[in-house]
Amino acid sequence: MHEPRYSVATFMTPHNTILEDIEQVARVGADGIGLWEAKFGSTSDGELADALATAGLRASFCLPRVWTILPGPVDAPAERDLQRRADAICASIARLAALDPVGIVVGPGSSGDPARPAGPLEAVAEKLVLIADTAAEHGQRVAFEILARRRGCPIRSIDELAALVDATGRRNVDLFLDVWHSWSDPGVHDQLARHAGRVACLQVNDVRYEERSWADRALPGEGRAVCARFVAALVRGGFDGWFELEVLSDDGTYGTPLPDSLWRLPHEELLRRGRAAFERVWREAASLAGPQH
Repeated sequence: MHEPRYSVATFMTPHNTILEDIEQVARVGADGIGLWEAKFGSTSDGELADALATAGLRASFCLPRVWTILPGPVDAPAERDLQRRADAICASIARLAALDPVGIVVGPGSSGDPARPAGPLEAVAEKLVLIADTAAEHGQRVAFEILARRRGCPIRSIDELAALVDATGRRNVDLFLDVWHSWSDPGVHDQLARHAGRVACLQVNDVRYEERSWADRALPGEGRAVCARFVAALVRGGFDGWFELEVLSDDGTYGTPLPDSLWRLPHEELLRRGRAAFERVWREAASLAGPQH
């Protein structure tokens, strides 16, 4: 197994500025950083590019301010119209392209209720074509993320995610996965191996035994400790993408003040703990995957 390409998503450090994120992620030894446009504030694109160059970091998987095609439970009421959402994503692509990211993350959306999944799914496919074409005009790739079916995502499996991407006929759309979103899906390890060559990134984290909110996750290898098996399945399938740390642990920022929230830690300490946790998971995954030829 070659050394992994490791990134950190800035969504997981809610109390940092974007420039603090870049400095801290560089200090923990990452190769890239997943920038979230909503954190840019008054920081100019030029300042961001300069900060990345100084830190020696690649912009990995960038998240537009509005990033799901269908609304989600945490969206503002003004962001419900699907065409306006698609237009906002396309406008963000034009801005984020200046940072030359590995990919621009787009998701289908979720309802928060598995009994009433977000929809219609046909609208996701239609708008994904528009988004992919806009990305192609700017020389960019789209990283299309499956969200949790148990949280009301209309796409129910990695197989379905791949089929939807195939149906667009666009070749600049990759698969983007997250341990927390997919860990409980039936047959997930076989699907990981089957589609490994199409996966641009796996967001690494782990799953608590009790899931108290959508922003209640554990460090890789902790809780249910499912992360290493995900990594091993991808490696067995020939995965050559990125691993990106994203551990959400609400301290009240998103409405659920968890008493043991990891976001109460100084963020650089959390980033260091996350890096060490991933290194342990990587060693375990290498043992599970066996010799690679």
